[in-house]
This record gives sequence, C-alpha cells and structure tokens, in this order.
Amino acid sequence: MIRIILFLFFIQTTSFAQDTLKLLNGKSILVNFVSKDNDRLYYKKIKLKNGEMVARRKTFKNLENVFQLAKLDGTVMQVYEQDSTIDNFLSIEDMKIYLKGINYARLYYKAPKNFTTGYAIGLGSGYFGLMWGFLPVAVYGTVANKLPANLKEIEKGDNELFKNEVFIAGFTDQAKIKQRNKAFLGGTLGLITSLITYQYLYNNGIL
Repeated sequence: MIRIILFLFFIQTTSFAQDTLKLLNGKSILVNFVSKDNDRLYYKKIKLKNGEMVARRKTFKNLENVFQLAKLDGTVMQVYEQDSTIDNFLSIEDMKIYLKGINYARLYYKAPKNFTTGYAIGLGSGYFGLMWGFLPVAVYGTVANKLPANLKEIEKGDNELFKNEVFIAGFTDQAKIKQRNKAFLGGTLGLITSLITYQYLYNNGIL
C-alpha cells in the first residue's frame, strides 16, 4: 500500500516541470521555469495544496539574486558568473561553497545569547512605553548584526569545509543576520511582556 501511495505521489509531482531555482541567499525554490531575459528569470512557483502539486501564477526574480536554475532533465542554467565589475568576486565553485556556509548557518546557528540579551533589554525598556521603549531594542538589533559570529558552532565537525575561508565567510554572513533577527525577536517579546506587566500593575492599583 505504501509503495502504491509513493508511486502515485511520484507520478503527480513529476507531472510538473519541477526545476530548482537556487538563489544567492542560499535558498532553493521548486519552480516551473517559464523564460529568461537580460534582467529577470520568470517562473511559476510550485507548492503542495490539498495534497496536490499546484503551479502558482507567474512571477520573477532579478538575475542579480539568482545563482542557477537546475532543471528536471539534469541540465543547469548558470546565471551567476564571476565578474568583478558588478562585485561578483567569487568563482562559481567558490560561490557554491559560500552558499553551503549560508545554509549551514541557517540550519544550525542558534544565537541564544542574542535572544536572551534582547529579551532583557526589552523588559527593561518597557518602562518608557511602546514608542521610546522600542528604541533600545532597535539599537541592540543593529549592534547584534555587527557582532562577531560564534564560530565554535561550526567547529564540532570534521568536515574539511569547516576549514575553508569561503565557507566560513558564508556562515558568518548568515550568522550575523540570525543574530540580528534573534535580537529583534527577543527584544520585541521582552518589550511586550514588560508593557503587559506594567499595564496589569497599573490597572490593579499597584503602580
């Protein structure tokens, strides 16, 4: 029975031209490729809806954000090219390693200290109200994006990529983004908690 279900799923999913659009932010999108011009790559994004693979309306990505399009037939449309005149300094192979670093950080980098610090700042800044209270949260979020990434989080494995400077660069860039996001998330939650607490204390005549 399981084999039949898997077979039917395979037939259904392969009924679309399931190409994989790989972006320069490390993300991949399952698409139905439509066309490409000098500036944009057009496609229909594929998603699972009510157990069926559905192609959504046509959209596009600017070529400057695209690494490559891997087609279902095994061919690859390479979009990114090394060109220092447009700040594409990495070779195609180095960019692949850089993107691996981004994806590794996206999966495994946690940044718990940035979350807890942001939460503490949010708790303390609630005293100043919503508008002024968010200012320290925003400042810390900006600072967190500049703080060095904790490279110990990639030193746990024996993979040779962990010793590659390009991989570490990709990891670091994405890790800093996660530090910023976690700082904003923690700070916002802390601020909301503080505001609710102050409001409760005020309504009950404690303050």
